[in-house]
Amino acid sequence: MSLQAVVYNAKVENIPLLTSLGFDLQNDLISLDPADPNGYAWDMAADINDRQSILTFTEELIPLAASRHQNQEFWFTVARNILDAVIVSFRDAARHAGNEPTWTLRDLQQALATPEALADVLRHHDKPDDIRAYYFDGLSDAARLTICHTAYLHIAPLAEVAERWSMAQQRGRTISMKDWVKGCDRSVLVLPLAPTHEKPSFRPLNRAILGLLTRILLDETNEQPRQRYFFLENVGQAAEFEQLERLVAEGRSFGISVVLDPQLNGKGAEPA
Repeated sequence: MSLQAVVYNAKVENIPLLTSLGFDLQNDLISLDPADPNGYAWDMAADINDRQSILTFTEELIPLAASRHQNQEFWFTVARNILDAVIVSFRDAARHAGNEPTWTLRDLQQALATPEALADVLRHHDKPDDIRAYYFDGLSDAARLTICHTAYLHIAPLAEVAERWSMAQQRGRTISMKDWVKGCDRSVLVLPLAPTHEKPSFRPLNRAILGLLTRILLDETNEQPRQRYFFLENVGQAAEFEQLERLVAEGRSFGISVVLDPQLNGKGAEPA
């Protein structure tokens, strides 16, 4: 039987315990931690490429729950829509050229850096006239800059991650969640340790990755039996992970065991 594990916000001292489950820590670890010189980059373009996955990713990266006022909620929605349009544009540009999309987190940052860069990317959108009319036509330069800046603010904190993942990609070290689920028979996917007070930037990416994994695993047709473990430690913000209760409740039927930090009691799902 294939064996896989996901370790979220892993405590370094706990990783050796995975050997008791049969993992080889020299060969089975796939780390998405940008600080790991041997780490991997998330192949976002391979996983986020259809209408629903793009919409869900923008919602998880920019949750409206983080907005405290009605005016903030408006601008958060604008940021989501811009990010959505950029990803669709990257996808369409690649497909029109007869290629598979290969955009990266760094590409998202560069596209949102200036109104000019944004306009250049959005011309590849499948509805470029509608996008241009909504976000550019009739607006002052200041208004266009505000729209672009609003979206960029949500991506800017990920600059270090984008740079490190770009370096990993150049070394050929990328992994999509779809490929990991289907192809890595014995492996541990390690998501970064990201305490709120030190590295809050990775939290939305962790949220997006966990949400995507949950949807893939619980919606897949299993061709072969697999035992999977999710170790969710130090996730005091687990309430933000909307798929957690579904993972705990439905995961057993798919061979998934979820191990939760005790501090989650009363904040999220109960330990399973």
